[in-house]
Amino acid sequence: MLTALGLPAREIIETAESPSNKEHLRQQTDEALARGIFGAPTFFVGDEMFWGNDRLDDAMDRLRSRESTLY
Repeated sequence: MLTALGLPAREIIETAESPSNKEHLRQQTDEALARGIFGAPTFFVGDEMFWGNDRLDDAMDRLRSRESTLY
């Protein structure tokens, strides 16, 4: 499929399977567990967690309200 899209399939797979990429995934998983993430998608605005596609608008609203207080 990657090759059919004109993408370098071997390079993409080797990068995905590389030790550094796997370590990065472990670090992200540890951070997610520490922050209490239990599903996807999960969004954070500061320390406030929003879970689920139906909460994306809420997260964006909270982000906008935080940005307006920064100026």
